[in-house]
Amino acid sequence: MPLPTQDTGRLPPPASTGRPATGGFHLGLLACVAGVGVIAAGLVVLNGPLHAPQAAVAWMALVVGVHFIALAVIWKLLFFHGRVPRS
Repeated sequence: MPLPTQDTGRLPPPASTGRPATGGFHLGLLACVAGVGVIAAGLVVLNGPLHAPQAAVAWMALVVGVHFIALAVIWKLLFFHGRVPRS
């Protein structure tokens, strides 16, 4: 368990709004499902009209990398996106 003075790389939790804190989970799940759909659509385009199956691995790596940045913003992990929190 980290000490209260230790920097954990996360933003402090927001003030309570009275709603359950499930938004991060649902947005994360949506990002994962969208990532699978984008990978599938890109592979169809690469293998079909573009005739470039050799680019499939690069396409998947790009989508997964962008997906991790989106998840870092959703879950407020500063070490992935480096955005300064608003005060």
